[in-house]
Amino acid sequence: MKKFKFYLDRKVTVWERDIFEIEAESKKEAKSKVIEEAKTNLHQGQLEFEGETETLYDTQDFIEAKENQAATVEIYDDETNETIWQNWEDM
Repeated sequence: MKKFKFYLDRKVTVWERDIFEIEAESKKEAKSKVIEEAKTNLHQGQLEFEGETETLYDTQDFIEAKENQAATVEIYDDETNETIWQNWEDM
């Protein structure tokens, strides 16, 4: 009997942690600066602080198709890379 190869992709969420420093005269001022910068950057569509980033893999969580309003699981033919099934088709 022949064997055929496929692969499955699934969409997940995962938290990332940025470790950074802020210069300020006091902890209270530093907190205010961080919050203000976060609010400003978030409204501009990019929230990043210069420093180290680590991915918190233990927070990984599967996203349901209904929640994503699109496919979150796709199965492909390994030889052709053709999508042969998506969980959005069953919604």
